This record gives sequence, C-alpha cells and structure tokens, in this order.
Amino acid sequence: MGDRVELSIVIATFTKNNQMKFIEKNYPSILIFMVAICIAILVKVDCHGQSYTFSQKNGKAINIGTVTVSDPFTVSFNFTRDDSTHYYPTGGVIFCEFGGARIYMKYPLMYFVTTYNDGGVIKESTASFDMTADYGDSRMTDKKQHRTTFKKSATTKEFILDSVLIGRASTVPQNPINTTIWLGSNRIDFKLSGNINTFVYSPLFVILPIEVKMPVGTIDSLEYPLGYIPLSNNWTPVPNPVDQLRLMPTPVFHANSTIEYNSLCVELKYLAGYNPAVLNNYAQIALNGKTLATDLALKFRCGFRAASNLNSFYSDYTRGDFCMDCAIMDTAAYYPNIVKDIGSALVQTNNITPYIAAELDQATITTPLSYFSGTRSIFRIQCDTLKKVLLYKDIPVDGLRFFEDREGLPMFGGLNGTNVFNGDYNYMLDDGLSVFPNLKKTGYDIYSMWFWNEGGLVWPTVLNMTNTNRGTISIYTEAQWAWNTKTGGNIRGGMFYDFSKYAEIATGNPTNTPFVSPGWSATVENNTQPSNWCGMLGIYLVQGVDYFYPAYFTTGGNVQDPKSYAYIPAMPSYVQAAVSNPKYWNVIKNGVLLNGTTGAVGDYNQWSRRVNVKTVAKKLGTEYIIATTNQKENVYEYLQSRRYEFQCTIDGHLLNLFARPQATIFYYDSSKKIDNTNPKMISGNIKRGHPTRWVTTNALD
Repeated sequence: MGDRVELSIVIATFTKNNQMKFIEKNYPSILIFMVAICIAILVKVDCHGQSYTFSQKNGKAINIGTVTVSDPFTVSFNFTRDDSTHYYPTGGVIFCEFGGARIYMKYPLMYFVTTYNDGGVIKESTASFDMTADYGDSRMTDKKQHRTTFKKSATTKEFILDSVLIGRASTVPQNPINTTIWLGSNRIDFKLSGNINTFVYSPLFVILPIEVKMPVGTIDSLEYPLGYIPLSNNWTPVPNPVDQLRLMPTPVFHANSTIEYNSLCVELKYLAGYNPAVLNNYAQIALNGKTLATDLALKFRCGFRAASNLNSFYSDYTRGDFCMDCAIMDTAAYYPNIVKDIGSALVQTNNITPYIAAELDQATITTPLSYFSGTRSIFRIQCDTLKKVLLYKDIPVDGLRFFEDREGLPMFGGLNGTNVFNGDYNYMLDDGLSVFPNLKKTGYDIYSMWFWNEGGLVWPTVLNMTNTNRGTISIYTEAQWAWNTKTGGNIRGGMFYDFSKYAEIATGNPTNTPFVSPGWSATVENNTQPSNWCGMLGIYLVQGVDYFYPAYFTTGGNVQDPKSYAYIPAMPSYVQAAVSNPKYWNVIKNGVLLNGTTGAVGDYNQWSRRVNVKTVAKKLGTEYIIATTNQKENVYEYLQSRRYEFQCTIDGHLLNLFARPQATIFYYDSSKKIDNTNPKMISGNIKRGHPTRWVTTNALD
C-alpha cells in the first residue's frame, strides 16, 4: 500500500439561529484526484443556508460567527438586489466584512479588500474588478439571484460571478486574524439593499468550474474536423466526408425508439465531391454519393434521398452517365423500412419537358390532373425511375416522403396563395400513388413554412391537409452572435423559433420538421461551431420536433470545402438518440411546453441567471424533459471550462442543473426525491467539439 494522504475541508454555513456551523470531513487520497468533490460538497451544504434580507431603511449588519482568516480562503454567497438601478449609497454596498477585510460594490467596480502586515503595520490590499465586463453590472442589478465567489491565495485574488471569471488580480499574503464575519453594514453610507443567502466560507482556494475567455482571434480547434487548423483554410490533411462519417461515433438509439428518420437537405452531390468550377468524374461522384447515403441512413438515421433538386435529378438521369440517384435508390431497395425521400423544386423546373411549371402555379385543390398539358409530370418520372431501381415487384416500399421546395414562389397569400400548395400536394401525391398503389405511408413537406413573422401569426391552410399538419420553419444561424435572434434570413435563432412555436401551439400543431443549418459561409470560421449548433438543436428538439432537415447550401463558385460540413447531416441524430427512450420521447411528443419565466408571448426560457444560457422544459404528468445550452457571443470566444452550473425553478421545483455548449438534456420526475440521479442528464454521450474529435478526447464538457 502506498502512503495515505488526507484532505481536510472545513465549510461554514448557517443554521436557523444564525450561528456559524463548521463541518469537517476527511477524504482519502483515492478521492483527491477529483477536485470537483470540493464543489459537490459545497453545493450540498450551502443549499441549506439561512437567508438574510437587508434594506436601505432599516438594514443592519448581522454577526454570523467567528472564523480564522488567512491564506488561502474562498467566500461565496447568493445575492439578489431588490431594485434594478445602478445607484448605490455614497460609499457603495458592503456585502460582508471580516477583520479588516471586506467585499463591497460601488458601480462600476467590485472591491475585494484584505489586510497584510507590513513591518508591524497593518495595511490594506485592494483589488477592484470592472463590473461592466461580461454583463456583470446588469446581472447584479436585474433583481434575480446570482452566485458571487471571491477567492484568495497568497498571491492572487479572483472574482467569479455565475461561474464567469470577471477578473483576477495580484495581491499579498493575508494577515492571519481570528475575526467575526458580518453580513451587511451598520454604516449609513454602505447600506445593503437586497438578500444574501447560502453564504459559504472555506479555508481553501476552491477550484470552481469557471469560464475564462481566450483572447480575441483565438478559435477552439476542437470545433473543427481532425487535421484542420483554424484560420488556415487548409483542408488537404482532413479526412474526406466518407471517412469522416466513419470516424464519428455511432449514435445509440433505444431499441424501441419511434423517432422518425431525418430527411436530407444537404446536396449529396456536393458532399460527394461535385465542384462546378472543375471537370468532374461523375461516376466516382455517384459512387461516393451512394456510400454517403448508405452510411447516413444506416448510422445516422437519415432517409435515402432521391434528388435534392428536380433539375439535378433530370439532368443526371438523362445524361447517360452513372446516375447517383439511381445508385442510391438501388441500395435503398435492400432497406425497405428506411424512408425514401423524393425531393423537388417546382420553381426550378421550367426547362424540363413536358412539364410546364406555370400551369402548376395556377392549380387549385380542385384542379383535375387533366388540366395539365403534359401526360407525365416530373414526379412521375421520378417515381417511375424509383420503381425500376427498387425492383418493385419483389421488394416492398413502406414509405415515401415528398419534399417540395417552394422557395421563390408566394409563401403566404398572393396569387392563389394556399390553393397553390394544395394543388401541388394533390398532384404530387396522385403521381406517387399511381406508381406505388400499395404504398403504406406517404409524407409531404413544403419548404420553410412557419407561422410567425414580423407581421404576426401566419397559418396557411395547407397544413390542415391530411398527413401534413406541421410546420417546416427554417432556422439558419450563419453567425454565432445570432444564436438567439428574432431576425430573418440566414441569422434566425432561438427567439425566432420560439415565436413560431407559440403560433404552432396556438393552432393545435405543437410539432414541426425544421430545416436547420449552422451556416454555409465559405470562410468556415464565420459559421456557428458544432458544439453550439448541437446545443440549439437540443433546445429545438425538446420544444417539439418530429424530425430534422439538416441543411447545407452552396453559394455559387465560392463554395465551402465539403470536408468542412460533413458533420451537418449527422449531428441531429446524436441529439435524437439522447431522448430515444420511449419514456423520454413520450414527454416530448405528448407533453406541454412550459411557459418561460417572464410569462411573455413566445417566452419559453426558464431563467438560469445568465443571458447566454437557454433552458426549456416539457412536462407530462410528473415527468419533465429539460434542455439547456451555454452559448457563446461570437465564434472567437472560447471558455476553458464551458460547463455552467446553476439553480433553476421549473414549474415550482428548484433544481440544480448545468449547461454546456452542446446539447445538455435532463430527465426529471417530480414524484421522486431530488438527488444525484434526479434530475438525470441523459445526453452524456454528446461530447465537446466536432464529432470526429470525440474519439480522440475524453472531454465531456
């Protein structure tokens, strides 16, 4: 046996009679490897601390006990201000004093004062921290509870607010002193107005999960695929998309999962190597596309896609070269239970004969098929081809999903409005069923149908059709700063989704099938990084998603290297796998999305004491599914410890939770005792950074 080392931790908290209580525990060396044990003990003890309320009129300092102060030590407490202004008494606001040391705030600075012995003369060492940084001033005046922590060693002082390191300063050793700890102040010019609770003193420089921002211009390399150095634009050493998908861990779905397969909006021909600026080997591209489609279907639960675009399908099919869509469907024939997607883009079909797009634009729900001049539509061409490659007589087809890209045509109102959609639906469905008369299941989605815009609620009657009662909102976040925006275009974020969800719920359609993308800028560092995008996918899923359309779009000749976005079609499946247990999925599918803390229209955020942490919750009976994410403000901001721990009151239940950038999802049963397994994080398999990095790092956070 080796030498035994013990760690002694003394923690101070308060009993109901306001007396200091010391708790001492010994831990063998086998536990010391986890510094986090300090945090766990602190959290467990301090949650029972006494609450003290102070006001400007009658506030008096409270003697809470005696402690010997020297180096190192940590002081931590929750604080809630009772007004929302930056104005303070003349001297500032004193939170606590012990001996000559004190912690006080005078806008815009927080002060941490300690004493030291200078040749027999006791002097003060003062560290000041700018409260305007990192929203510190707004958090201290928003009338919500925040965790404040002050740490001191012989050489260093730190101020931490809600797990964010606001500042660090050099100092000198504390003069050892046996002292009384006072909360608040009797001095008229330092009166505290607010509430202090769960005060903790520890004779340790406690290692907390703090977040330290890296310098501007620094980007986390783990957010990019293996081999890529941020800002280098050198993709040569990066594995190709086929190899990347095979490097990514397989999402583990519950054996009885009923979650639907995702549908691809990523153009496989680009992912397979097509480049409009070079001479392409179409046969090789087709083979690559077949491999990608197969791996995405079998490993990442994406439907087999025949044609992302009708023109692309038609030109490929009629060119005489190896047809990628035909190759994909040929493989799909051997997996009858995996959904088959038939994509279209009617607005892009003017050059395809005998189909006349203009005629279809004038169709209504009652227009007969005989109205159209051609004897066959492009949908029937697709279905005929599909039938041939599926060897329909021998291999059954369980399901087809039609996807219509109406971008560019009137979406809400205008000429014929919803009648156009209904006409498209009937025509496409009739065509498909005429080829597959024994089809068991058919789905139909129209691109980017959402029910809220800046003008208010929008509800097209098209979604009242059989089989099509869900929206297809597009949430593209082509910039990290827009993660929670309410604007349009390529910078739609969480708030845009919230308002659309409110409209969906109001019309009795609580789920959707959103188009989601982290961006498609040719400068990949401009796009939302995988962890943060994954975090928002978790939020959307819990709010109510049947399945996703992961999306990527090329933008002319300056297209992004496909090695940079191979993860996009795969990422949603990791989030779905976390909730694939029928018990969890039942809450998401049939539960009620809880209103947010403010109660305002379109607010579903459960307050987590930090502006860039989003938390949503679904409830069914006593069961809850809770999703959180800790988002960055820009792509250059990186937090060394990205886990943010907080307390959150959800539906009247005070819960200890944490948020990571990536999807962080909990299951909670209110009928059971709150402990280490309730709430339970169910998304532990989702790791940090790009999925190709997950196999090379053990970092969960």
